[in-house]
Amino acid sequence: MSITALPAPTRLAMSATTERPCTAGGKPDVRDRVLAAIDRIAKGIATAAGIPAERAPIVEVLRDQFAPATYNNPDLTRRFVAVWKKELGADNVDASGSLPRFHQ
Repeated sequence: MSITALPAPTRLAMSATTERPCTAGGKPDVRDRVLAAIDRIAKGIATAAGIPAERAPIVEVLRDQFAPATYNNPDLTRRFVAVWKKELGADNVDASGSLPRFHQ
């Protein structure tokens, strides 16, 4: 059995996207729970691999670097769909799903 070790310190970067926005009626705790789970899983994997506590992963969250989730306001979307149907033709706009689609 061979073990490959990363040099210390090693920095890995990732991004996490949550489904619900933190505004407009979303649940702000979802993002916090996802980030806490990433920390917990990273440390759990290290522990399972026999990494000593002093070498355990350090998970840093850059709270000021994020992209807010998109929230499509239903009333505004209905208004836009009406304009698109008028300008593009009703047969060219499919608003049956969660996002309007255009046909060519």
